[in-house]
Amino acid sequence: MEGKNGGKKMEGKILFKKMKNKKIGNVKIKKKLKKKIKKLMTIEKRKKKDKREKRKKDKNRKKKRKRKKKKLGEYPQEKEKNCSNNGTSKTEEENNELAIQVGNEWFQ
Repeated sequence: MEGKNGGKKMEGKILFKKMKNKKIGNVKIKKKLKKKIKKLMTIEKRKKKDKREKRKKDKNRKKKRKRKKKKLGEYPQEKEKNCSNNGTSKTEEENNELAIQVGNEWFQ
């Protein structure tokens, strides 16, 4: 394969794949290829960093949106619930009413 200026296009990429796990200093390569490989590696690192930052921004954006919706009341707000003996969940007020009824029946 040839690039724009007639040079071989793939040699840098293939070498980059082979060299990914090795240190650049220990392997004897022409200076131009060394520079190419370093450039490719920095580009790869930058891409990964950008992806990480984008993911983080998206996460924060979602959290912000959720908070806004909660403030406006679009999101259903969670109520405090206490479980009674029969396994169904009820609010504190309902539990208190039940206790009063049971207490009245017991005293009669």
